Amino acid sequence: MRKTNLLFLKGSAKEIFVPDAFSLSKQRRIKGSDEMSKTKKRRTVKRRRSAKPLTLTEAFFLLFIVIGIVAAIILLQNKGSYQIVAYDRSHRATLLHTADSLDEAQMLMQQEIERGTYNPAILQDDQMIDIRYGIIVFPNDVCTQTTAFTYLDQSKGYLNGCYGADALYVGYAEGWLFQISAAIGKISPDQAQLYDIHDPALAAINHYQVSAGRLLHYGSGNVKDSAKQFQIDLGAAPASLQDGIYYSYDGHYFYESFEAMADDVRAECHTNAVNSVPFYQYFQYLPQRSHTDHDETVLNAYLQEAYGITSLPTTCPADASASILYKSGSLFLDMQDRYTINALILFASAIHESDAGRSNIACAKHNLFGHSAYDDDPYASAATYQSIAECLESHVQQYLIESYANPADTRWHGSHLGDKANGMNVRYASDPYWGEKIASHLQRIDEAFGAKDHGKETILWVEAGTAFYTAPNEKVLYQTTTALPLIVVDQKTIGREIWYEVQSDAAIDPSSLVPDANSLYQEQEARVWVKAEQEE
Repeated sequence: MRKTNLLFLKGSAKEIFVPDAFSLSKQRRIKGSDEMSKTKKRRTVKRRRSAKPLTLTEAFFLLFIVIGIVAAIILLQNKGSYQIVAYDRSHRATLLHTADSLDEAQMLMQQEIERGTYNPAILQDDQMIDIRYGIIVFPNDVCTQTTAFTYLDQSKGYLNGCYGADALYVGYAEGWLFQISAAIGKISPDQAQLYDIHDPALAAINHYQVSAGRLLHYGSGNVKDSAKQFQIDLGAAPASLQDGIYYSYDGHYFYESFEAMADDVRAECHTNAVNSVPFYQYFQYLPQRSHTDHDETVLNAYLQEAYGITSLPTTCPADASASILYKSGSLFLDMQDRYTINALILFASAIHESDAGRSNIACAKHNLFGHSAYDDDPYASAATYQSIAECLESHVQQYLIESYANPADTRWHGSHLGDKANGMNVRYASDPYWGEKIASHLQRIDEAFGAKDHGKETILWVEAGTAFYTAPNEKVLYQTTTALPLIVVDQKTIGREIWYEVQSDAAIDPSSLVPDANSLYQEQEARVWVKAEQEE
């Protein structure tokens, strides 16, 4: 980050050009007497002496002087190289202090915060290093580029700024800490840009709006271009939220001001949130080991009513009214019957990933879920299948049962769609709002056909490190790696302990009573127990 400008004198041997008039007069003087000229030349030669070499002591002394001069230049250039400024709500900056080091600058910035200064920041060479209320903006000029980041547990994550350009700036800790899609991550400052929240360049940042009782999420693929803003309809808003604008980068707690949100996230609390109970969109956090009550006729009818699909494609790319998903509802219900994987979640995921079965990857490669379609070249890298039935089988077997719904796999953060903190969205997609977007499809399908699924299951949230038991106080099968939602089947109180019977993401081998991705999933056998809390 720091730039040191050293000045060097170049070209120590230079030619000196003498004006013509001077040269001519000199020539006239020399023509007077050749002998005199020779004598002068001889005398001149006699006066020349060989340069005396420096002694070792003199050389070291000269080197010491040169080093001292260079060091003095560097110190003068770096003195006060950090500026502590205060931004107001019109993005006007006032210089408060200068500092020689980042540690000193951060100490002065913290003192200003404690003093009540609204939005102090640290600049170096006109580049923002730290700020109290700021926005991280990820690269989004080229959508083939992803941004890698590190979670607080040192695991690796990634996202694409074209699907979520901005994050809440949380603080500086040998890198920039940020929050996006409920996750806290860290990146190097050379991976993104940091802006004052009131910078006029920010035309559209992440926020939520409650309108006519519905919760709408507005995100951006380019914060400097309001035309790149997108909307996600999350269904009914929490009762505690009235019509208006709210700020949130976790999608669970909502704030009337950006500053109140930022202060709470830094303090790891929710004191200033409008809602005291966190909001979780039902379909976004519903485990895929569940059932839909909608049948294949609903799935087929939705494609026609919502997208105007009336036929299978005859060429690729497909026409707007042609889809590889045309009358495919029975295939999704078959997956549910055979593997206990929710058919409606599968269907909504396919709609989102394949543009309702009309994308070129879906049409030409029968790839409904973007399997292996990497951001740098999605079509070329995407997997090819002989049919959508083969693709469905692969998705359920290889991507769900053997990986994202398998506690023994590193990709397991819960089988639900989720966000960048937990669920499939952690590893499956570079879009930080992938889980929200598919949940929005689910919401629309369910609402259009009688709302049979929403709220049907009781969901229990457990923290990271929660143990799953074969029975209360019996054998431990496995533990959670992140907080995640579970479907509650039953509840028991034993002494002062409350136990919940829940549906496991993994099949349980009935003979060994261990999770086994290769075993047939049987709902009765795949029920396990968690200890929720102790009563006082």
